[in-house]
Amino acid sequence: MINTTSLDLSKQLNEVGYPQNTHFKYVGGKCGSARELIFELKSSFMVDDFLIYAAPTAEEVLENLPTTITKFRNRLIIEKQTIGYQAYYAGMIGKTFQGNSTLAETVGNMYLCLRKQGFIT
Repeated sequence: MINTTSLDLSKQLNEVGYPQNTHFKYVGGKCGSARELIFELKSSFMVDDFLIYAAPTAEEVLENLPTTITKFRNRLIIEKQTIGYQAYYAGMIGKTFQGNSTLAETVGNMYLCLRKQGFIT
């Protein structure tokens, strides 16, 4: 299984301006609801006819997360737990992100929250 964000989270990341230059994309017709996860689009792909959402891997999201939040001097910590992953910035109370499935979902949700709160521009 490929460790990318889900379609729902990919849509939310798109809405807040997450970079769309990822290796994997969700692609579907503008009229239908079906989506397919594909690897890299060919340059001849007719993008105007499709809805396309970046499906970042955990590594791609981590590249876009700050290693520290300078304002608080808190460093990023990621832990693998029995039920999934936990990601947080040390010392930031109430800013823990737990995923019950994949690392991509956990750090994707962290990116989304930090972007909405203005920690990532």
